[in-house]
Amino acid sequence: GNRSTLKRDLYVDIINFGSNLGHVHIKDKNNKKINVQLGKGKVNFSKVFKNLEKINYKGNFTLETPRGSSFLNSAKKNFIFVKTLKHNNLMN
Repeated sequence: GNRSTLKRDLYVDIINFGSNLGHVHIKDKNNKKINVQLGKGKVNFSKVFKNLEKINYKGNFTLETPRGSSFLNSAKKNFIFVKTLKHNNLMN
């Protein structure tokens, strides 16, 4: 999310970081640079996970997401979102 607001290509950055990438914080931001629910902002998470797969990333993820009116429901939605994307990219 934060990298999506910079004038850099975050998808190329993942490839360039390669094995030096030790931990990934997952966040999405809109055009106003406000944190939004995963998948509702500027980040193409499918491309992120494809590139993480290309570099054989095996590290951890930290979800940095808005809590919404129910932090538990938001956490479940975000977990399912990430798990589904990760699974779909492994299957392609």
